[in-house]
Amino acid sequence: IFVSLLFIMNMITFLVITLLVVHPLKVYIHCIEDKKLFEVTGASEFKYMAVTYNNIYELNSANEAMLRYKAEHDPLTGILNRESFFQLQAMMKNSSHPVALLLADVDEFKQINDTYGHDMGDKLLKAVAERLLKCIRSNDFAFRIGGDEFALIISAEMEDSLCMQTKMRIVQSLLLPYEIDGKTLHIGASCGYAVYPLETEDTGKIRILADQRMYAEKKENHRKAAESQSKDPSPND
Repeated sequence: IFVSLLFIMNMITFLVITLLVVHPLKVYIHCIEDKKLFEVTGASEFKYMAVTYNNIYELNSANEAMLRYKAEHDPLTGILNRESFFQLQAMMKNSSHPVALLLADVDEFKQINDTYGHDMGDKLLKAVAERLLKCIRSNDFAFRIGGDEFALIISAEMEDSLCMQTKMRIVQSLLLPYEIDGKTLHIGASCGYAVYPLETEDTGKIRILADQRMYAEKKENHRKAAESQSKDPSPND
């Protein structure tokens, strides 16, 4: 009887240790391997450890997400930044469909800064970014790559006519008046685009091509503005 009781007690002890210690440890190991939160199970000490680990894990995940967001996004406008643009530009070569790169530049931005101050200029850039986001789809990307220069990567299959429609939609949107702090602001906008790999298979050259077209359009806009001013009658006429 004594041996039987001892055997039964050992079995009970083994089962308790298995359920309260060994099993939770195995579960925690799998959670660590799968990068998941701990299951709150086992003895009270293990449950406390699981809750503490989960709190630290969620805090670290939130911090990592915040740092990743800051590293990828422009702090002023909230859209993707220059570093993200270079990364996605390099990844364009892995796309199974043609990808369009559009560059947009704000004309008269320096004049806005000089006239109303840099705070007004910052608010204008935010408004420009918001309008750009409204011109693209959820699977497209918008970047601020310079002071008043923006880029768009259209990640769907693009035809030249669709690129032109997107470009015109962007320009028309940016040309609409901006109501900021009780003032009405008017700016110009120049935009150029190129399609990879239809025009070039070098992802580095695709930006050069789009940039050339953007500045050609900017030059043409300045020429038209100068002609328009020369045709306007002066107050003394």
